Amino acid sequence: MYLRKQLFFAVLIATQLACVAKQRNVVLITLDTTRADHIGCYGYQYDTSPRIDQLAEEGVRFDFAIAQSSETPISCASQLTGTYPYRHKLRAMHGFSMTSLDDSVPTLAEVFSSHEYVTAAFISAFPASSRYGLERGFAIFDESFLRQHPPSIHEDGTVATGRSQRSADETTSAVLEWLQADPGAPFFLWVHLFDPHDTHLLPPARYLEKRMEGRQVEDQHDYLRAVYDAEISYADMHVGIIIDELDRLGLRESTVLAVTSDHGEGLGDHNWWKHSLLYQEQIRVPLILQGPGIPAGQVITPVVEHVDLMPTLLQLAKIDHSTPVGVQGQSLTGLLSGDVTLDRRTTAYSEVHSFFTLSESPGKRDIGVIYSIIQDRWKLLHFPRRPEYDKLFDLHKDPGELHNLLDQNREIAERLLGELVRREAIDIQLPDPEEVTEEDLELLRSLGYVE
Repeated sequence: MYLRKQLFFAVLIATQLACVAKQRNVVLITLDTTRADHIGCYGYQYDTSPRIDQLAEEGVRFDFAIAQSSETPISCASQLTGTYPYRHKLRAMHGFSMTSLDDSVPTLAEVFSSHEYVTAAFISAFPASSRYGLERGFAIFDESFLRQHPPSIHEDGTVATGRSQRSADETTSAVLEWLQADPGAPFFLWVHLFDPHDTHLLPPARYLEKRMEGRQVEDQHDYLRAVYDAEISYADMHVGIIIDELDRLGLRESTVLAVTSDHGEGLGDHNWWKHSLLYQEQIRVPLILQGPGIPAGQVITPVVEHVDLMPTLLQLAKIDHSTPVGVQGQSLTGLLSGDVTLDRRTTAYSEVHSFFTLSESPGKRDIGVIYSIIQDRWKLLHFPRRPEYDKLFDLHKDPGELHNLLDQNREIAERLLGELVRREAIDIQLPDPEEVTEEDLELLRSLGYVE
């Protein structure tokens, strides 16, 4: 009896070790404020992203990936939970009561931790910080720049770290130190790079000079677009540095890589420079997967969403039957294998609850509550507090969203509005305003979110 029991435990331990051995590392890299159409492999005319482009050649590029919000904490929460904002309850960056991830919603890091993964996150700005509950499940959550005062400066005078953000070289240095310390396998690593968000994180001069070559810079907007591209190039270089280190350490062959962004940027489109609206330039994001079990050089054209990342990464990591109940995303592994029989949705949802000034009413501060629903070729933008601003676009004929077809297609608009109602996504009555601490206000003000 004793020998039989010992044999049972020996087999159990061997089985567990075999399961761990077959599981793969997962690295999720989230670039902040990076439009898909400013990435080379998405057709951009300038060479902003050679390392990301190379990764796309070695893996799969999703051509029509939609973020669940155009604000960082809300979007990152959907990436890390596989749920829409109306499920995970982190729906605003500030000014409302819904500014933290719901404790009842499992996170990707928590699931990996429960399967004996080492978990670590290295973030680069306050909007992706533990202030919003995004640290849950991570054994290491490096946001050390929040304690950095006064700011540290690069030799060329540009900001390296401050109380609200740090540059890609600072974050990447911390990532490499962690990898070189041999975190153990398997591991889940989330890296957040903030540089494209604003011009405070200027890259070294050579990146900006390169972006100026061969392009006309006639005004301040042209210059800022060039700066934006230079910041993408700088972040891209650090994506490459992380990939090269995985190679050097012999980890690449057993690691699934995912590169995306939290949202895009207006850059003057639709008379809007920043984000917090839901036009395509703000919610269509790059999404690239590469690693074991992922075919090379493939482009997936059907619509996918950030909520699909959680079930996809768990499946690619070879963690069987691990997707929590309540996850709303769908695994993309069927698309990777070319299974056209899969019953996939053709709908994508996004939302934003923010403060902004409508261009039609300059100087007036409005509470911006906007919902977007894309279904096949149609996209509805719904402003529940200002329905006169509702818009309907045919994305096949009008990908730039220049022609509002709402009046000619009321039935289609009503159908899409019905989808929002069915999801119980629309919150006409806003939650009670939340008291924002002076410290949070200072950090948000330094990033341009509040005046």
